[in-house]
Amino acid sequence: MKYLKDKKIMTLTIILLLFTIGYFIIVNKISYAFVNDYDASFYHTQVIHIIEQGAKKYAQDHQEEFTEEEPIKYVTVQELIDNDYLIPDEDGNIKDPSEEEVTFNSRKIRIKLQDNDFEIEIEKSV
Repeated sequence: MKYLKDKKIMTLTIILLLFTIGYFIIVNKISYAFVNDYDASFYHTQVIHIIEQGAKKYAQDHQEEFTEEEPIKYVTVQELIDNDYLIPDEDGNIKDPSEEEVTFNSRKIRIKLQDNDFEIEIEKSV
C-alpha cells in the first residue's frame, strides 16, 4: 500500500512540474503578443504632414497676401495653432513623437506661391 502512495505522489509531482513548465512557456509566448512596436519615425512623418496641411489651408485662406512681388510668407506652428488651423495637445503644444521634450510650436514654416500652388517647407530642428 505504501508503494502505491509513493507512486501517486511521484505522478502528481511530475504532472505538476509539466503543468508549471507549460504554463511559463505559454505565458512567455502570449506576453510578447502585446508588445507595442512604436515607430517614432512613422508618427513624426504623420505630424509633419498634418502641419503641412494646416499651413496649406492657412495659405489658401490668406491667398491675397501672396503677390508676384512677395510670393513667400513665413508663419510659425504657434500661429497656425492660434488661428485654429492645427489642434494642439492639452498643454497647447504639438510635440515631436521622435523626441519627447521637443515641440514644433516655435518652428517656422515657409509658404511659397508658385504656379497657383503653395509649396510648404518646415524648418528643421536645431
